[in-house]
Amino acid sequence: MFDFVLKPVRSMVRAVNEDALRPLEQTEHQTLEAVKALDRATESIEHHIEVIETLATSVGPLTESVDRLTDTRCRTW
Repeated sequence: MFDFVLKPVRSMVRAVNEDALRPLEQTEHQTLEAVKALDRATESIEHHIEVIETLATSVGPLTESVDRLTDTRCRTW
């Protein structure tokens, strides 16, 4: 009976809801991309830490090798 009044109102409500959802979808997409970027950065940092740990553990043996080489060369001169 009041369909002539309610139909435009329903259309307007649907349009407002769709317009309200678009920014939320964009925000959700941007948030997801930011989370993915943080995940990639975290993986990269973890890899760099592994490399630095490997370098740090090899400094001692390398120093010992250089010391032995220096001692050997000093004795031969």
